[in-house]
Amino acid sequence: MITTSYGTWNNLIDPRALAVEQTIYEALGDYADKYDIDIIAADYRDAINKALPEGVALVGDEFVGPYYAEDATWGDELEKDGRLDIKAIVDSVDLWAIVAEYETD
Repeated sequence: MITTSYGTWNNLIDPRALAVEQTIYEALGDYADKYDIDIIAADYRDAINKALPEGVALVGDEFVGPYYAEDATWGDELEKDGRLDIKAIVDSVDLWAIVAEYETD
């Protein structure tokens, strides 16, 4: 299967952040220093990749997937305007549930 870029974290998910870790750091605000951002980010990335359809992945800060439409494994229900709605899929992953797993207080 030939793959292509579907876009980056910055242009699909969070226009104020270049990386997943930056989004998490900013979401935690004043409490960010009380958490291990790298561990939370690793779990968040895993959860996002599990939520994405087969053949699509978050690699670094870029989403990649099938180049040819016939290689796509998802149905119309995951699309918006004829394209895979990656933002909706990522939004369905509960970052705060992952953060709660690492609360120490």
